[in-house]
Amino acid sequence: MKRFMGMMPSNEVEIIKSIKDKDGKEITIESGKNGWTILYADSSSHYQDVESTAEENFKRALGRLKSHGLI
Repeated sequence: MKRFMGMMPSNEVEIIKSIKDKDGKEITIESGKNGWTILYADSSSHYQDVESTAEENFKRALGRLKSHGLI
């Protein structure tokens, strides 16, 4: 059975990092070669399918958080 974390199948997740938002709440970024998922403290999420390296997809997700003023 496949376990899913956010929008990505767990077998595609290469990087998982948690950071604190401006209010001290935890946000988790998962990335892999097929995209990224942001998991927010309120259990909502955002994802994007992008074929690239896991590191580049992590940077894209982090950039989204910064551009929206969340971190």
